Amino acid sequence: MPDITEVIVDNADDGYALENYYYESYDSGSFSNSSSRFYLSWNTSSDPSMEYTVRNIYTRFQSVPIPVGATITSAYLKLYFHTGSTYDGKVMTIKGNNVDDATSPTDVDEYRALALTTAGVDWTVGSMSGGTQYTSPDIGSVISEIVGRAGWAENNDLQLLGTTTGSSSSDNFLLQWRSRNYSEASAPELVISYTAAATTTTTTEAPASGDTVYDSVIKAVQPAAFSLIDTVNTEGNR
Repeated sequence: MPDITEVIVDNADDGYALENYYYESYDSGSFSNSSSRFYLSWNTSSDPSMEYTVRNIYTRFQSVPIPVGATITSAYLKLYFHTGSTYDGKVMTIKGNNVDDATSPTDVDEYRALALTTAGVDWTVGSMSGGTQYTSPDIGSVISEIVGRAGWAENNDLQLLGTTTGSSSSDNFLLQWRSRNYSEASAPELVISYTAAATTTTTTEAPASGDTVYDSVIKAVQPAAFSLIDTVNTEGNR
């Protein structure tokens, strides 16, 4: 059962999108892939049916060596916590970018247009300490949906998104994860365990020495042929 650990290798491969909603419709937003931290947050000043702001994250892992047909047994996203406020007990839902070979978004519109997996896993955040790495629940179902696509190929790029929501001002929170821009050592990690697909080997028995298809045919017809010749010769000698 191979285990692989993927790490963000490009500073633009992790970041966040900020979205402002008014009367439950998207109004405007912004995007960052160059900050030393990437933010997960939800905030409303009064009634979320009137207005709220949310920040959601993404992480893209390049050249993921999962072979076609592999069975994912487990997978975990690992992030370094930086700081935050009133985040204890809040939920980040992890989904995947449901494409064969993922490309990092470069603005909020591209982020909002990303196709998401049906599978998603909730990560309920507890009390955390700055500079410490934390591990998500098992997100194997999310990874399975991506690598199970018909167009998946070994060493394609794979992208995960972390989203959140709320229903009142009591749900307001801010959570800051360290990005690769903070330092290479703080870059997000993806750990996957999988079982490779079984290979089928077809074995063809080699013919005996000197035994060719021609020889086999001749051997099969020779007795009948020589019998016919003997009959003709016998009739001719009478």
